[in-house]
Amino acid sequence: MLKNKLINFKNKGEAGIVFIDAIIAIAVIAIAFVALLEVSEASIKLSALLQKKTDALLLAEEEIEALRSFRDGTDWSEDGLGFLSTGFSYYAFLDTGSDPATWTLAEGEETTGIFNRKVVVDRVSRDAVTGGIEATYNPLNDDDDTRKITVTVGWESNSLQLVTYLTNWK
Repeated sequence: MLKNKLINFKNKGEAGIVFIDAIIAIAVIAIAFVALLEVSEASIKLSALLQKKTDALLLAEEEIEALRSFRDGTDWSEDGLGFLSTGFSYYAFLDTGSDPATWTLAEGEETTGIFNRKVVVDRVSRDAVTGGIEATYNPLNDDDDTRKITVTVGWESNSLQLVTYLTNWK
């Protein structure tokens, strides 16, 4: 009978250690699960941000293509890019009332879903020696046949800018 009591006492001690081991294992699994959830949440947020950046980039590229089409369908200095006031915001829209439909510019900024899109047209000057575009505009070296186009697409607290140069190629 004494032997049975010792065995039971020994088993109770082992049962306590097993219980503590189980609690530790559950805590480790819970910590790993929480970390996995946080990584998943960060991944979903990053994926959503990348999707919005991709959408913004496509909208900016679309606007540049619309401006190329506008340039090609107008006379540079009479009603085209060379005629526009610099430093103002514009946006392109397809005028379906004309036959054929043509791209037109309006002052202001366009809203598409969560995105705001605008174009700023600036004058360009060229270096007299190299013929390259100067970093800052110098009216003494004005290139009347080139415009700097800056397309800005903004959403929430983010924005994306694309810059290109369009010339009077006609």
